[in-house]
Amino acid sequence: MYTTRLRIIHFDVSQGESSLISLLGQGEDFHVLIDGGRKCRGRYVARCLRRLGIDYLDAVVCTHFDNDHHEGLVPVIESRDIDVGRLLVPKFGYNTEKFDGLKRACEEQDVDWEVAEKDELLIDSDGCELKIIHVGTPDIRDDNTASIACLLTMNSFIYYTGGDLPSAMEERLPLPAHVCAFKVGHHGAETSTSEDFVEALNPSAAFISAGRHVHGHPRQEILDFLRDQDTVQRVYSTNCVNPRQGFHDEDALLSVHAKGLACSNRTNGVLGHIVVYTDDKLSRQHTDSKVGYFVLRPPPEGYGPWRAYKHICSNRKHLAKQCSPGGIVHLRDDEYPEFRLAELSPSIRAKRARTAGTFTFAPLLSLSEQERKVEFRPGSPIHNYMEDPPNFTVVQAPQGAPRVPKRKAAVLVYDHADNAKRTGACVGCNERRGRGPPDPSQLVDCSHDEAWYVCDDCRPLYRKGFDCEQ
Repeated sequence: MYTTRLRIIHFDVSQGESSLISLLGQGEDFHVLIDGGRKCRGRYVARCLRRLGIDYLDAVVCTHFDNDHHEGLVPVIESRDIDVGRLLVPKFGYNTEKFDGLKRACEEQDVDWEVAEKDELLIDSDGCELKIIHVGTPDIRDDNTASIACLLTMNSFIYYTGGDLPSAMEERLPLPAHVCAFKVGHHGAETSTSEDFVEALNPSAAFISAGRHVHGHPRQEILDFLRDQDTVQRVYSTNCVNPRQGFHDEDALLSVHAKGLACSNRTNGVLGHIVVYTDDKLSRQHTDSKVGYFVLRPPPEGYGPWRAYKHICSNRKHLAKQCSPGGIVHLRDDEYPEFRLAELSPSIRAKRARTAGTFTFAPLLSLSEQERKVEFRPGSPIHNYMEDPPNFTVVQAPQGAPRVPKRKAAVLVYDHADNAKRTGACVGCNERRGRGPPDPSQLVDCSHDEAWYVCDDCRPLYRKGFDCEQ
């Protein structure tokens, strides 16, 4: 019989990421929130936390500076019903002004603001450990390299998540030869989750958090080699906006062996939260015939029990099959996040109250962009969610379809005449320098032959200087 349970919730925040890791023990519980999506999605996350009965977060991790990861933490920090023990942030990043709103929220709510340290334990109880294994490196062009990566272990169950770390950095992480499940990096972008990285992990499940975005996540090439990897039994996505080949919705096609599964159904107002469950008994089972953990998704109809899928780690040829919810999945009804958009969205509740007869989402989905702006305020829950289609679709991609151009990298503009700015803080991580003149060994030249201060941690990356005009 179990004594402790482990629950990982991947919240459906459309384009962005937010995950809650909870150790549910016989006595004390531990809760760690990793990222919060964009600010309007963070309001969802806060509501879900309240529904789950969580009034205290032991730690909140902000993996890096991107808006679709850190903005949603502001409503969580500001929530009067949720206390936060401490907030861990990356050391590196070139645009720390992005964090101003989060910093103000921490100051107002008296939340400790800490720079994450490698090998720091966020959970260490009942044989369960959540450890920071990577704190990133600076890159003046890309904040993704500063992402915090974490490894979660409970007996033989191992789970990895690493924000938007690029492939080259993922491949150098100190990871074991087998990880049961992992969060696909950078929402399924081609810059993360290389084929070599997946083969080294030998995972049995992969999770993608993605939504409507100009970059078109997740990429087809990422989905293809995840599907072709023998050990991967299923690829779960919170939702998928773009048509993708070879992935099926088992509820529509009755194909229980299909690997790709999007967990949202916007037509029915169902958000695609994904829950991973194991306990101290299941997490010890790594044999060909015993289930090591379960993955659960909301019912696509919007009512009834959650759908549960069993995963057996050691059998490389096993495909996860549908199993009945409940039973060995020891979660109560109040331990699942809210999956109905109508229950979370004030604008939907108001619309439903004004609707005569049975309320459906069909008229909302058919609104034009201009009608949507008139009917719902921009940034409201329904405004942001209604265009997400329900599932992966089995269609052929149009031949010769133009690829969406990548956004240009932000241009860094420096005032070379301001000596205090150049030598007062590290050019890589923005860490303030102490008093007194800098030592010549701490200075590097930019492309304009101006001297800039670099701290000890960042110095190996700037030995040859740097180009300050991108």
